[in-house]
Amino acid sequence: NAMRGNAVQIKNAERECVPLRKNYPLWLHVGVIFTVLIVLVSFALGFSSYRMVQRTTRTATIQLAEQISTITELSLKEMKRSAYLIVETQLAQQKKFDEYRHSWPVIASELTSLPFINSIFIGYGNGDFFVVAALDSESEREALNAPPKTFFAVQALENRFGKKTSVESYYDENLLFLAKKERPEDSFDPRSRHWYINAMKKSGYFVTDPYFFYETIELGVTVSRKSMDLKSVIGVDISLSSLSQTLDTLSPTPGTRIVIAKPDGSLVAHTHHLPRFNNTFPLMLTKEKTPILFSALEKYKKGEHGLVDSSIDGEKWLFYINKISVLGDNDENILLMAMPADEVMRDSEELLRRTLQISFFILLLSLPFIWYATQRIVKPLQALIVQTKKIQEFNFDDE
Repeated sequence: NAMRGNAVQIKNAERECVPLRKNYPLWLHVGVIFTVLIVLVSFALGFSSYRMVQRTTRTATIQLAEQISTITELSLKEMKRSAYLIVETQLAQQKKFDEYRHSWPVIASELTSLPFINSIFIGYGNGDFFVVAALDSESEREALNAPPKTFFAVQALENRFGKKTSVESYYDENLLFLAKKERPEDSFDPRSRHWYINAMKKSGYFVTDPYFFYETIELGVTVSRKSMDLKSVIGVDISLSSLSQTLDTLSPTPGTRIVIAKPDGSLVAHTHHLPRFNNTFPLMLTKEKTPILFSALEKYKKGEHGLVDSSIDGEKWLFYINKISVLGDNDENILLMAMPADEVMRDSEELLRRTLQISFFILLLSLPFIWYATQRIVKPLQALIVQTKKIQEFNFDDE
């Protein structure tokens, strides 16, 4: 009894010295620990999956951009090869002006088989000019004031006895005659055009920089070469609108912008995401009209290539920058691709969101089992604690 009284006095003294604090049940502590562990494991698994998918998406984006670059270069090489072949074929025939005028359906068949070829023409040293053009859009027909169903426009410009005559004939896609128009006021002279002057100076092909064609006001390039008798120049106009359409079909996401440009920012081809330039030449990438692609061009000038991260006005972008060979032989051109990061990474972010949702759902389902298992685990410990307290208080009343 004396020992028990001393123990009670010691316990009371300890209670007076130790400040009061709120005690929570042991099962609650253990349950919270298990719950926090499950949450942390779920979050770690979700985040690691997100990072893995993000890296995979980035690698796939680089591979896709490289494929787009390769496809574009192959398309350009095919355009150039076809243009060279046409010029060679026409040179081999060495036809005179009248022969070209009467055999224009043969030239028209070339235009039908190669939709990116806008026109095939020949300019002579005396100023004569003959051209067969394919008009496959309403804007081109309006530029020439051609009848609505016109598909081919044939122009013959002659200088006879000091008098110039220019006659345009229009045909439908079945080569049926639609109308004819004389243009005596036509001042066009092929000898003053850069494709004629430079072709006469060279022994091989001459490829112009992109420019707007004289009649259709369409952006393109001209491939030309002088004839074997050195008296005329054969040429073809290649429309760059077909290249722009190719870039548009290759866009990996709806908001992607793709252009082929020169280092000074002048455009060769572009997707429809760019604003209209109202046929002003040269078409330029500017900070005002095209801030996204202008920023990509600036990064190219700083020596950055491949996939580059960027943030513009708080929006994240992925730039792909690569040199590309266009129609010129030694001309430097750049493929610039700007992709919204949220569109590219949408799948990985969706995976993270779903992973977190599933983890939260599993946690809700498992909470009752966690609390039940916790109480089963804690019950023997609680009994042990009770016995320990009795021993600490020298309470040996129980058997």
